[in-house]
Amino acid sequence: MRAQELSIKAEMIYALGTANAADLLPRGVDAARLASLRTSIDNFDKSVGMQGTGLAKQVSATKSVNDLLKEADELIHEEINGLVENLREDYPDFCVQYEAARQIKDLGTRHNPPDENPPPTPPAS
Repeated sequence: MRAQELSIKAEMIYALGTANAADLLPRGVDAARLASLRTSIDNFDKSVGMQGTGLAKQVSATKSVNDLLKEADELIHEEINGLVENLREDYPDFCVQYEAARQIKDLGTRHNPPDENPPPTPPAS
């Protein structure tokens, strides 16, 4: 997923969380957790914005992005997924929107074009 798409998805999760803050409170998601998510989103956006400002800053910003992505992944897998699962019966629409927003796709990087004429596979013995 591109940085801009990731930021938009994170904003969607934050908006859903703040809109349903009262309902999430009994599930352990309080204002402090939402504030922490807001800070992480802001830090991510700042680090992505710094990438075009020179090589030294790019390297630093890339490390920050990687760290933030790891933190976001841990937060999603270790805490938020379980909390959302508890809401499935009472708030199915929220859960569907959450699952759509949390999809992170690794677009990868291809340095060489695929081989158009792959070698033949040997016959099975």
